[in-house]
Amino acid sequence: MPQQVAERRDQDFVIWEQMNCEEILKHETYREFNKKTCDMILTEARALAVKELLPLLAEGDEQGVRFDAGVVKVPESFHRVYKLIQEGEWNNLGVPEDMGGQGAPAFIGAAAADQLVTTLGVWQDGILPGIATIDEIASDVHASHLALGKQHTELEEDARRYAVINAKGFGGNNASAAVLAPAVTESMMKSRFGVQRFKLWQQRNEAVREKAAAYDEANINGETSPVYKFDSGVLGEADVSFTESGLRIGENALIDLQPDNPYADMLQGK
Repeated sequence: MPQQVAERRDQDFVIWEQMNCEEILKHETYREFNKKTCDMILTEARALAVKELLPLLAEGDEQGVRFDAGVVKVPESFHRVYKLIQEGEWNNLGVPEDMGGQGAPAFIGAAAADQLVTTLGVWQDGILPGIATIDEIASDVHASHLALGKQHTELEEDARRYAVINAKGFGGNNASAAVLAPAVTESMMKSRFGVQRFKLWQQRNEAVREKAAAYDEANINGETSPVYKFDSGVLGEADVSFTESGLRIGENALIDLQPDNPYADMLQGK
């Protein structure tokens, strides 16, 4: 019976031939890694998956996860394997060394953030995607003040003024950000800078839109190369400082934390 694990030959082809990741390993950031090291990591990861994780699939399907008195509980056998993952430091493989991780290249374990992309699509087309791949919402899902549905929903213009996107982790919500819709942002810009200056900006922005469209078309046609900037511009604890009145991040100007609204002139009459 075939193993339900990613085919190693496919991984090797994508990493070493298609993406040519050996070029990435030449960067000073990964001086302690080479192709042999990465191959060893993938081999050990596969061994862990085949010997320890795969046997748990049946038990996981049969027992499932329970939400008991505010605590999420998994099958008892999961705890031993989770301990193995922690002992092997698989959970911090791609975390930078100065943050307590192993500093492995990101292609060994990649992640994606698609919430903002989805939000932009909602604003453009006026449709809120439903979770169409499920039969129903589980009974133990906490849905207070949430509209969880399977069907796509068409939204009126007034319902598309802002969005709140969240970064979720195993411990709950890591961070939230409020994002204003393009129409709201344009209205605020007109209030501060005037209609004529806004029109001039729109005219100059046409060239930017044309370049973005051309780049998008080139991506679709496979005419571009991957842009890889791991750890570029990432800030640490030492880059954040507080004063009695503000917050400074990196080399940026002090962020004033006083309650005065800096956008008051952009919201007059709103």
